[in-house]
Amino acid sequence: MKKLLFLIICIPTLSFSQSVSAVTDTKSANPGEVIDQLPLPPPKLEGTFYLNEDWVEGDLWLKNQKVLRGFPLKYDLKNQLLEIKTEYGIKVCQLPLIEKFVIKQPLKDSIHYYNTSVVNNITFDVPKGICEILVNDKVKVIKYQYMEIKEATYNVALSAGERNDKVLKKDKHYVIVRDQVFELKNKVKKNDEVFGQKTSEVEAFAKKNNLKLKDDAEIIKVFEYYNSLI
Repeated sequence: MKKLLFLIICIPTLSFSQSVSAVTDTKSANPGEVIDQLPLPPPKLEGTFYLNEDWVEGDLWLKNQKVLRGFPLKYDLKNQLLEIKTEYGIKVCQLPLIEKFVIKQPLKDSIHYYNTSVVNNITFDVPKGICEILVNDKVKVIKYQYMEIKEATYNVALSAGERNDKVLKKDKHYVIVRDQVFELKNKVKKNDEVFGQKTSEVEAFAKKNNLKLKDDAEIIKVFEYYNSLI
């Protein structure tokens, strides 16, 4: 009788101990090796595809000779189209129809953007898109505008990196010499195919005036000087 009573008392106790053990096991890092981390949400996109984020008044010249003046404009670099805000809603103009458009800036010079296909018919040398003409002389300099997307680099294991994709607005400078086009490098001496026999003179001028071929204003000064030599 005593043995039976002992078993009756011990069995619930043993069962309770097992339950407690099962519960306390959830305090381990991965109880039962069945728990995994929730997947990260897909990366968001930081930045904008627009050349100018806000609506800016401007004028548009079409290849069919029509001109639209005084409309709010926004240019989409990714899809290569110009958005036009009208009283009837937002209209779009595809790049192949555009000759140029002008963005007006209060208290500053207007910015002229050209379809690269109309600048000396250089479609085969410069990527399709829009550009500014920085120097319009015997030797021209254009600034090609484009965008890239930098993808997220986040590493879950290291908890490091960028969580979101980012829109990067970029530009390249091209030099037009007669019917040839060269991508502008960042140092005068690396552009001897452009400056030819005048490379040393142009390099000396740039060094004397502390000019580099990176900033638009400095590029303009270098090429204004070069054009004065030829």
